[in-house]
Amino acid sequence: MAAVGVPQETVLSTASGYQLDPAHCEIDSEIFRRNIATAKKLVRAELKEEALDLLKNALALWRGPALAGISSTALQTRAARLEEERVAALQQRICLEITLGEYEEAIGELTDLIALHPLREELYGHLMQALYLSGRQADALAVFRRARNTLTDELGIYPGPRLTTLERAILRQDADMLSAVPGMARR
Repeated sequence: MAAVGVPQETVLSTASGYQLDPAHCEIDSEIFRRNIATAKKLVRAELKEEALDLLKNALALWRGPALAGISSTALQTRAARLEEERVAALQQRICLEITLGEYEEAIGELTDLIALHPLREELYGHLMQALYLSGRQADALAVFRRARNTLTDELGIYPGPRLTTLERAILRQDADMLSAVPGMARR
């Protein structure tokens, strides 16, 4: 007997109970990964708008924390990995938005992401770029100071070379360097 709303061929009867037949069902995490991989190829082909649409579609599959409510240690580890993939995809999407000149859209989301992940230097870098490129140089430099303070207070380290190079570019008002937002193809 299949679950309500699940096609009969999707559920297999086994000696230990029932299981889903992966040949007859689509798993959100696999669709997500497939969209991310295709988006990376589109970026390399300079089809950034199409890549951005795919990333948005991939991220739209998320409806909350992965595997929420499951207490299995093995599945919690898997959920943590899926969350890392989600945040990486968010960063990729935001990177593309900045590349395409959608600075204002990225600023609010980056601010929220930094509050959730205060030790991720790349998020600070993207926020600095978005702020600077939208005409907010002082705010971009304030983000660097916040990153430096957070990293030294929490970990006893200074920002890495990418973030310090970005700060120097902002101070020099080097728009060419700041416009060259790192793309997904490097990942």
